[in-house]
Amino acid sequence: ASLNGYRLTQAIGGLEVVMERTKAAGTQRTHEYRVLATDLLQTMENELRGPASVGFRVVGQTRALNDSLIVRDRVEEVAILECPLANEERTRNAYRLLSTKKVSTLQEELEEAGHGGYRLSPLQARWGYAVLVERPIGDVQRAFDYIVLSAARSQTMQSEMDRMSAKG
Repeated sequence: ASLNGYRLTQAIGGLEVVMERTKAAGTQRTHEYRVLATDLLQTMENELRGPASVGFRVVGQTRALNDSLIVRDRVEEVAILECPLANEERTRNAYRLLSTKKVSTLQEELEEAGHGGYRLSPLQARWGYAVLVERPIGDVQRAFDYIVLSAARSQTMQSEMDRMSAKG
């Protein structure tokens, strides 16, 4: 699809994505795409290093059921990568994958990553408790603060978000 000027807009689940393009005559291909999949979430960070070093950026995350003959009914973690064809539009990013089942541990890991200049990847929350953070390589390093909120009810979450927003 990217041969005709389509660009990824959203990964909607499994290996299903939505791509769009403007209705214009002569639409040109502008981006290249790669899909990385692994059944071990811990290896995703290593898998991202090579493509990220040449300008690929994570633009989608999802999970897919691997139903091949060799590996039956195992879930794969999938990252969808995009890279502009024009070299001057490419950014090189470093990625870290933070994975925990405890909110307090995630808070600590996000704070550490934020102080190192990492930001949350723009398309997030498709790998359960895992969080992907990215930092542009060579940019001026900025620090970020994060707070993780957890609530069982939407009203409580609204209150917590309002309280933290009021704190700036």
